[in-house]
Amino acid sequence: MSESTAIAEAKNTAVANIDAQLSAMADAIKKNISVSGNYIGVQKNGQFLLPSGEQRAELDMVIVDYRYRKQFYDKPYRQGEFSEAKCFAIGTTDVDLVPNDASPQLQHPSCNTCPHNQFGSALDGGRGKACSDQLLLAVMFPDLGESEEIFLLKASATAVKQVAGHILKMVTTVGHPIKAVTRFTIEVGNYQKLQAAYGGANPAYVEHWNNLATAARMLEAVPRKSDAPAGTTTAVDSAAARGKK
Repeated sequence: MSESTAIAEAKNTAVANIDAQLSAMADAIKKNISVSGNYIGVQKNGQFLLPSGEQRAELDMVIVDYRYRKQFYDKPYRQGEFSEAKCFAIGTTDVDLVPNDASPQLQHPSCNTCPHNQFGSALDGGRGKACSDQLLLAVMFPDLGESEEIFLLKASATAVKQVAGHILKMVTTVGHPIKAVTRFTIEVGNYQKLQAAYGGANPAYVEHWNNLATAARMLEAVPRKSDAPAGTTTAVDSAAARGKK
């Protein structure tokens, strides 16, 4: 073997090793990176605010996945202010939730027995809880030609029961909410409430299913104080989510 051939083979081997390492690193990034953002705002005027700035009175979306969340803030909400959740929990069920290890300040070993999760603990002196109950949805447009992005939509404390009931109904009627189109609207009153209803079958559910892993990473990402679009009221910053009655 000539010297030039040996050098070329050594270079090829080095490149192959680098490519293998980069591939492994890319797989790790896919598993570990926290993908957040793309929140759809639920506004007081009864309109949804998309990240693009477009407003809509109703949204037909596909629910790809969901997570229950609890988030505790150590100071009462003030309009226009975004603060970091000091303690939070994330799970596929609201039963036996425990604080996430990534919480900046863990408050209690169990959410069920945490003083902040009891009615009457609201920091503003109300009858509600200091720790907010939320249902976070990963949703996509039924027509992937419109957008292939995954968006996050939050049901605040006053809407969790209705939206969760809709998801359960879809499970029992179509097999999984991803196989249906969900029509979202906003009930406007003292506090705006997300509403969900069946909007028809989803013929493209296989394409949506391919996004399950990314949706799960988005739903399980550490909450950020700037999750919500500016100028909107969502489950992060609504008084209803803080437990005011």
